Amino acid sequence: MATIQEFMTAAEAAAYGHAASLAAANEQDRAAWAAGGSALRAAEVRAIAAFAGEVKLNRHGLPAGGVHPALAQLEGFHSLNGCYQPE
Repeated sequence: MATIQEFMTAAEAAAYGHAASLAAANEQDRAAWAAGGSALRAAEVRAIAAFAGEVKLNRHGLPAGGVHPALAQLEGFHSLNGCYQPE
C-alpha cells in the first residue's frame, strides 16, 4: 500500500517528519507544526490529483464516508497534535 510520504518532496517529508517527531515527544513548536501541516496538505492535493478512480459523493456533494478514496488508500499518516497548542 502507498504512503502519503510518496507524494511529498524531500523537503516536505523532512518537515512533516520533524513535526510528527515533536508531536510524539509532546514538544511544542508553532513553526514546525505549520510547516508539517502545509507539507501534509500539499501531499494530499497531489494524491487526489493523481487518483484515477471514481469518487462517489453523498447528497451534500462530499466524498461518501467523509474521506476521499485517494486518501483512504494511503498509509503513513502521523499525528501532528501536541506539536502546537494555540495560546
